[in-house]
Amino acid sequence: MAARHAPIAVALDAPDLETAARWAALVGPHVSTLKIGLELYLRYGPDAVASVRGASGVEIFLDLKLHDIPATVAGAARAVAMLPAERLARGAEGGEDEVGAGARGRGSALSFSRRSRTSLSVGGRSAA
Repeated sequence: MAARHAPIAVALDAPDLETAARWAALVGPHVSTLKIGLELYLRYGPDAVASVRGASGVEIFLDLKLHDIPATVAGAARAVAMLPAERLARGAEGGEDEVGAGARGRGSALSFSRRSRTSLSVGGRSAA
């Protein structure tokens, strides 16, 4: 019988690909999802997805927060659709057209939108 993974997503906000891959190898067997953020993805591109996933088969969540005009969001979603990532985050601030474009560009893989940022600014300083 296959082992069940905890329904937990672990953020791999590592300073480099080697560290992210090492962390993924340590926690991947115990969780359902590993998150690759914008900074790691921009620095290493598709190699980040391949290195983090490895041979584990764990789900990958690309937290890229796509937010632009609808045509650009759709194009960016198409560009990452070929990667073995099950989830993609995109911004929702642009409204229904932007959200729909991202979903159409992504195809059958699950993607979702966020309405607000997870960090706040207080008096011009980041509270995150």
